[in-house]
Amino acid sequence: MAEYQLLKDYAELGQNLGFTGDELKQFVSELHNQERQRRIELREEDQARREDEELMLKVKLQIEKAKLDIVHVQARDPI
Repeated sequence: MAEYQLLKDYAELGQNLGFTGDELKQFVSELHNQERQRRIELREEDQARREDEELMLKVKLQIEKAKLDIVHVQARDPI
């Protein structure tokens, strides 16, 4: 439904700019392709951000594990 409304809005914009027939179809197609590409890029950016966050969490987990290892060693062999 939202996709249909978007195409309808593009067509209305094109008509307001004076496009008709094939020009209007081309205008709507170009805008639609640009929007699709923008969505793909946003998904890729979001995926990269999530991967970065996951990596940071893994690093933090490793740091906490190392701290626990130090505490265990110190408890077993006090200085």
